[in-house]
Amino acid sequence: GRGFEPLIAHKVLRNKDFFYTPTFYYMPFFVYILYSLTKDKFYIGFTSNLEERINRHNQKSKGFTGHINDWEMMYTESFATKSEALAREKQIKSWKSRSKIQQLISNKD
Repeated sequence: GRGFEPLIAHKVLRNKDFFYTPTFYYMPFFVYILYSLTKDKFYIGFTSNLEERINRHNQKSKGFTGHINDWEMMYTESFATKSEALAREKQIKSWKSRSKIQQLISNKD
């Protein structure tokens, strides 16, 4: 059996997007890089929910990514805190170098 652990702990432990500690649950934050073949451009962002975020990028809306719907997730990094993710996003954006972004993506393995 499951012993004395609450059922919710088992659900959270099966979901790779969440971490469990004995005192609390928390969601990691992600820095991600999208690519659009139509625009031939990269987009760098951060979020706590990758699936929802890519879906929103591919819906028609205002903004840089909203006019087309072929954005593909090319790269992700996870962080324990929002401030770490935001700092990494800013670092990658500061490169302003397509080749450096492509190198990061190709070295992800």
